[in-house]
Amino acid sequence: MTANSVLLLDACCLLNIYASDRLDTIAEALSCSFMISEAVGREALYIRRGGSAEDANDREAINLTALENRGVLSITALDEEELVTFLSFASQMDDGEAATCALAFHRSLPLATDDRKARRLLQGQAPHLHLYSTLEILKIWADHHQVDPTTLAQVLIAVRDRGNFLPPKADLLREWWVTSIASR
Repeated sequence: MTANSVLLLDACCLLNIYASDRLDTIAEALSCSFMISEAVGREALYIRRGGSAEDANDREAINLTALENRGVLSITALDEEELVTFLSFASQMDDGEAATCALAFHRSLPLATDDRKARRLLQGQAPHLHLYSTLEILKIWADHHQVDPTTLAQVLIAVRDRGNFLPPKADLLREWWVTSIASR
């Protein structure tokens, strides 16, 4: 990405990156700020507390306002043209993914999603768009900051446990994920 770029996040990727507790340094590593649709803002409300205590599965609210105030995240509404595309996409996927795809499609912005339907749709209708996955984003961050193996394992475990994320078996970076977690 180039300096001052914007990367759209769908709800799952927002939750995963938020769960890492490294959202600011991930944005720095990507030289971007993040943008979400209003629909994603309504969907991405909580992550798990995580850890090994009895309250590990308790919900922890996401503070989108704090992220906006720090300039790391913006929330945007769909314009009329984007809304028409959203309605078309929403018949094929969840509202958050459909809104994010509509924004990416019309604004030619890169998008982070792990949703197979969203990826397939955009690869077919807008092959010029760059699609990121949760693992790609985390790998860029880890490489950029030369994160030590212990910290990397802790962050990936937090994403797994707090964001409820497991990479798809077909993800090219799955082995990196597994190896990195095992190294702790």
